[in-house]
Formats: sequence, structure tokens, C-alpha cells
Amino acid sequence: MTKLVFTKKKTEHIFYCIIGLRGDLKGLDGKNNIEKLQTDVIVEECIQIREDQFNAHFEKDETIKAEKQKKLTETTLPKILGFIEKALSENARGNGFVVGNQLTWADLALIDTMERLPDLLAKYPKISAHKKLVEGLPKLAAYINKRPKTDL
Repeated sequence: MTKLVFTKKKTEHIFYCIIGLRGDLKGLDGKNNIEKLQTDVIVEECIQIREDQFNAHFEKDETIKAEKQKKLTETTLPKILGFIEKALSENARGNGFVVGNQLTWADLALIDTMERLPDLLAKYPKISAHKKLVEGLPKLAAYINKRPKTDL
């Protein structure tokens, strides 16, 4: 029998898999296979940012923590956010959405990621406009106003 061991990293991946399944069931994963693939790519990029954030934040060794933070700010974030900024620019029919022309769970993953990086929005105008668009959707705006405020 295989024993499943949970770590912060595995738990987060399982969480996103569950969210992805819910997205599939609710039609938030894209309209066709190409959009589903694009959605998964964006979500995986958001997961990478969060992993690097958590790895840096929870590192106990201050020297290693500084190295991880430097990698995050100088490599991971510019690469991934630049990629997403380009994806938003190239999705002309998307009306501001990352994939296709309607809300996907990639949009939700992106605004969740950017909520933890508010200082970077000025550097990425398409991502900033995207965040305003998605957070302005009536049901999501109502949820955001009612949800409990947390540090993470």
C-alpha cells in the first residue's frame, strides 16, 4: 500500500488540482482543448510564483532566504509576469481575459497571485487591467467584499 505524505508543496498542488476539477465541472477551464491547455499553463505559472514566494518566506537560514528572494524578484517574477503580460496582449479576442473570451480559472489564479504582489502591478499594465476587470465582475466583487481578510 502506498502512503501519501503531505507537505506544503504537495498540499498546494492537490488544492489546485481540486480547483481545476471544479473549474472543469463549472466550465471555467476553457471552451476547447487549446484553451484548456492554455489555462493549465497560466495556472502552473502562478503556482510556480507561489512556490517561490513560500520557499523564500519560510526559509529559516537568512542567507538562503535572501538568495531565494533574489531569485524570485530578479528571475521568476519578471519571466512569468512578462509571459502572462504577453499572453494578455496576444489574446485580442479575450476582452481582457487571459484565455479565450470568458472567465477561466487561470484568471482567478492570476488575480490571487497578484493580490500578493500589489507593488508590481504598475510594471505590468495588462495584468493590472486584467485584475480590475476580473475583480469587477459582480459575483466576484461581492465575494471579495464579504470574505474574511487574512495575512496570506
